[in-house]
Amino acid sequence: MSRRFIIYLAFVLSLCILRPLAPNATGSYYFLIWNLFLAGLPLFFALFLKRLRASPQKWYLGLMLWLLFFPNAPYIITDLVHLNHSAGFHWYDSLLFFAAGVAGLKFTFDSLAIVIEELKLGMPRVPSQFWRLGFLGLAAFGVYLGRYLRFNSWDIVQSPYPLLKACYELVRHPLAHQQEWFMIGVYSIFLLTLQQIWPSDKEVLRS
Repeated sequence: MSRRFIIYLAFVLSLCILRPLAPNATGSYYFLIWNLFLAGLPLFFALFLKRLRASPQKWYLGLMLWLLFFPNAPYIITDLVHLNHSAGFHWYDSLLFFAAGVAGLKFTFDSLAIVIEELKLGMPRVPSQFWRLGFLGLAAFGVYLGRYLRFNSWDIVQSPYPLLKACYELVRHPLAHQQEWFMIGVYSIFLLTLQQIWPSDKEVLRS
């Protein structure tokens, strides 16, 4: 993680912490701190993959942990829905949620770039675009599960049956869940097209 991004994260956290102290502001959004922590976990797991190359079993376990928590990074964009409940300080809250969303996207694309580089070492013939499409599509699917069905990453262990049942119903009856698939599709396209214009950070791949 670059020093510039750490400074930016410090700014976002400061906005969140100082929110209750601002003039004419009521309430707080401290849950954003937790969401930013969850958004940063995919980058942590992606960076850790490099240290597991000598142990294939641990490497695949690290990859699964990354994929499990990966949707948490772009998920934070959907926290913009809380602006509907913003109490008397709309410009500040708009900046706060937008800034947190940018941090989430940074975590998303940095961790994705690292994982794709790792996968290319073992499967160099598979196009990078294939991985991007697949992983960002799964991330959009995870965002839907988290935002609208209120599942968490750890529900795969804590409540696996309801989670798997919800996924199965979506796949089994796509016509009955057109709105859901529309959201997943649009979110996937958004992430994929945004990733195409997102500036690459070579410092991430060198870390």
